Amino acid sequence: MINRCKHTLVKLVVIVTVAALAACGGGSNGPKTTPTPTPDTTPNSFTFTAQTDQPVSTQVESNVVTIAGINQSVPVSVAGGEYSVAGGDFTSANGTIRSGQTLALRGTSSSEFETETTVTVTVSSVSQSFSITTLAQDITPNDFDLGIVTNAALGREVLSAGVPVRGITGAVPVSIVGGIYTIDGGTPTSSAGSIEAEQEIQVQVQASANFGTEVVATLTIGDVVESFSATTLAEDTDPDAFDLGTAALVSVPGTVVESTPVAIAGINSPASIAISNGEYRIVGEGDYTSSPSTIALGQGVQVRVTAPSQINQTATATLTIGNKSDTFAVSAQDIQAPVAEVIFPTPNTMSDGSTVTLRGKANDDFGPVTQINVVVTTDDGAVEVANETITAGAGEDYQDTWSVNVALSSEKLNTIVVRAIDAGGNIQETPVTVTVLQKAGALTTNFPAGNSPGMGRFENFGVEWDRSGNRLIIPENGKTVLLVDLDTGTRSKFVDSATVFPRFSMLKLLPEQNSLLIPNEYSSSIFKASLETGTFSVLTDDSSPNSNVDIDSPYSMELGHDGALYVADAGARFYSVNMDTGARSLISDASRPDGGVNPFTKPTGIVLDEPNNRALIADAATQQLLWVDLTSGARTVWLNSDQLGFPFDIKMDAGDNRIILVDKDIEEILAVDLDSGALTTLSGIDKPANSANSLQIPWGIVIDEETDIAFVGTQSKKDEYHAAIIMVDLTTGERIIVSRSILE
Repeated sequence: MINRCKHTLVKLVVIVTVAALAACGGGSNGPKTTPTPTPDTTPNSFTFTAQTDQPVSTQVESNVVTIAGINQSVPVSVAGGEYSVAGGDFTSANGTIRSGQTLALRGTSSSEFETETTVTVTVSSVSQSFSITTLAQDITPNDFDLGIVTNAALGREVLSAGVPVRGITGAVPVSIVGGIYTIDGGTPTSSAGSIEAEQEIQVQVQASANFGTEVVATLTIGDVVESFSATTLAEDTDPDAFDLGTAALVSVPGTVVESTPVAIAGINSPASIAISNGEYRIVGEGDYTSSPSTIALGQGVQVRVTAPSQINQTATATLTIGNKSDTFAVSAQDIQAPVAEVIFPTPNTMSDGSTVTLRGKANDDFGPVTQINVVVTTDDGAVEVANETITAGAGEDYQDTWSVNVALSSEKLNTIVVRAIDAGGNIQETPVTVTVLQKAGALTTNFPAGNSPGMGRFENFGVEWDRSGNRLIIPENGKTVLLVDLDTGTRSKFVDSATVFPRFSMLKLLPEQNSLLIPNEYSSSIFKASLETGTFSVLTDDSSPNSNVDIDSPYSMELGHDGALYVADAGARFYSVNMDTGARSLISDASRPDGGVNPFTKPTGIVLDEPNNRALIADAATQQLLWVDLTSGARTVWLNSDQLGFPFDIKMDAGDNRIILVDKDIEEILAVDLDSGALTTLSGIDKPANSANSLQIPWGIVIDEETDIAFVGTQSKKDEYHAAIIMVDLTTGERIIVSRSILE
């Protein structure tokens, strides 16, 4: 300031001196001259107003000053910022300024809060500073609420609401205890960090694994602390109401009945489960039990109850889960009608008798079956021929057996309808229907009408029963194989190979192998045919290796439990056949055993008695039944010619401990007691009393031990080319025609 005053004083002295000299004329008479000004490069004083409370890292401009006190351009420079001359662009480069021009400064505030920065400008030799001070940081955010969560699932991650942070300046510290947080949806973290205004923060906690338990996270932003809590739901072991279904009605005492499975809802923790008077199971978790346990949400439960042992009673189980219960009841009631079964006759038959005795049994849920009603009609039901109802006596149950004799309308197709009635009064809904064509000339009537092929001359022939196919298999003239449908009596060809089978008599069905054995008498061979395709191959013949006996006229055959085929050969020999190789092994003939007695002449029928290591052979020529030891071949006469005429075919009836025998000369079906050898006539000339549907000349026979039914192939006495399949009730002796062919 002192120097500036001295400078001013000098200037004044000079000005005054110059003025005086000018007034005096300068001391000469010459021309006047203008003096040269003295350069002045020192500007008058100027100042810049300091700026405070400025945002951080922000450009701030000073106030504008006007430069004066200089008479020529002077240099200008800046440090720490920029300057602008006369409103021009701001620059940090050195420049010049003249008197009267304006000057402004610009600088950037500090990046730190409450921090001064300075911009210094130098005009000529004069320097002046512009001060910029940043504002103080605000670390107290506006109020914010993270909320609370209730009924949180156990152990699940729970998120707060996302809230924007406002009311702070700059990056403010953030930290959390008991949880994690995210900023603007970034990576979750539990580490301390920072947050700026308008950024969104969200808190996450893991709910407790226990019911009704609170978990709290504490979030600190700047100097404000806020909490977020998640409380798990309360434990609930009382389920929604459940329904095990309607009560069940059963018709069989002791039946075990299951309820409809139900899924358990409305609980969030395993609930207690218990049952009374029944059993339950957790579906997919184990077997039925009556022991208490627990059940979880969504699991299914099913109840089962055993029906009472008596009709018109109810068993009720009560299932309790938590505080809810439901019942499931099972009542035993006679609600199902019985079903009659007709064993004799088959559905479509013919008879020359005026009556027929039906025999059968019945099935019922409770029983007993107390009545059987049989109605006979003709002319498509227009004419009722008979209406018979039999009623069971005390302790009698037609489920075991029943029989009814009813009249037949002459020369008519009689439709017979059978219904069973049980003790509860339930009547069979769908009756059993059979038809019997009554023909006085049945022995000379083709049946079914118009059916071909015929059976031809049925002599020395056997019969086989294919139960799975409900059909009989028989020879036709010993050259082709016929099938007889047992429901209709119709005949059809199975194998028609006359050139291959010149002559055969008996057949043997092997159900387990689904095949049929055909013994060819003339070509000395046994063929094996497939029941499915009808194709056949040679099982054994003269070319079969490792055979010690010739094959002559094979008749009856039986398959043993040892897998060997046993053959009664009309060439007076008895041997076995290996089913794999066809090799034959002699068991008994005139040469074996040595010196053996009771030789064969024409063995035709065979029955195996393997438990006693023997076979029974029917010898039609010697009129004998002989036991043959399977090991030694020794023969023992059991029944002799004084009791038999022409024993052709025999069958074992093990259930009744007897042999069933067809004797063609005495025209009877006989039973021989295995213990005593006593003979009993089952069906023949004098049995049954009505003598309907004569056996004529019986040959082959097949039986069913369970139902006491037989089918017999017979030859007519009137014409050797008339043949029939006769069904025989071995209990009553009643006979009826299943199929008959007449050679025209």
